[in-house]
Amino acid sequence: MFRTTKIKMLPMLPLFIGLMTTSVHIFALQTLKCLFLIIPDFLDAMKPTVSYPAEELKSLEDKLDVLVEQYNDTKVENISLKTQQDTLVREKAKLLEKTTLARTQVEAMISRLKAMEQNS
Repeated sequence: MFRTTKIKMLPMLPLFIGLMTTSVHIFALQTLKCLFLIIPDFLDAMKPTVSYPAEELKSLEDKLDVLVEQYNDTKVENISLKTQQDTLVREKAKLLEKTTLARTQVEAMISRLKAMEQNS
C-alpha cells in the first residue's frame, strides 16, 4: 500500500515542492532521497531467499536429464509409430482394392456358372 501511495503522489511532487520555502524544500529533497535509498533495500529484504544444497541441485539436474532422455526416446518412438501407421494405411488400401477386385471376379464367375446351368 505504501508503494502505491508513493507512486500516485510522484506526479504532484514538483508542484508541492515549488510551493515550499527554500529550507523546507531542501529538507523535503533530503527526506525523499533517503526514502528512495531505503525503499529498494527494504523491498530486497522482503524477497524470499531460497538456497538449495548442492546435492539437491545435482538430484534435480539428474532428474531433468532423465526427463529429456525420455522425451527424446518418446519423440523417436512417435516418429517410428507414425511411419508404421502410414505403411499400414497404404497396405490396408491395397488390400481393400484387391478384395473389391476379387469380389467382382467371384460375382462374375457365379453369374457365368448360373448362366451355364440355365443353358444346359
